[in-house]
Amino acid sequence: MRDVGNKSSGKAKTSKRVPLTKEQVTILLNVRSVLKARITYRELECGKLLALGHFAKDIAALLHISVRTVEYYTKTLKNKCRCRSRWRLISYLRANLPMFKV
Repeated sequence: MRDVGNKSSGKAKTSKRVPLTKEQVTILLNVRSVLKARITYRELECGKLLALGHFAKDIAALLHISVRTVEYYTKTLKNKCRCRSRWRLISYLRANLPMFKV
């Protein structure tokens, strides 16, 4: 019998992702092990730019994303690092992770 309920065209939509370099993967694994949390690569990028002193508007322009997305990444990073404020997050990243030291 034929499956009438499935009306897919046969082609699955796939999003194009850029593969990470070896260096980026090792940094991501080191950070994840230090923080004991599942941190995405984009959250790390935003965290690094925050630690360097950039504002959300600057980070959005550099990463070609919206300001709201940067604020969301900052919020999730604060939750994962258990920091209540943006400034505590910055000082936490600078103190605990060598890649964020200025």
